[in-house]
Amino acid sequence: MRHMETWMGIIEDRWDVGFPTEMAKAKTKIAQLRRKYAVKLITSEANKHRKCILEEAYQFVGINRKK
Repeated sequence: MRHMETWMGIIEDRWDVGFPTEMAKAKTKIAQLRRKYAVKLITSEANKHRKCILEEAYQFVGINRKK
């Protein structure tokens, strides 16, 4: 997904995906991207389990969504 977000049709050697070169910062960036993509997949309208997963998440954080 990151490749699709960052590729703008330029040749490979000039392509900057935006990852830090320092290992600790790169690991942090990768963790952020994993969370971002997981949320996008889970909350997508195409996900047939979306409603159930979101209800469980609301219950986990103590939000009562049923009124």
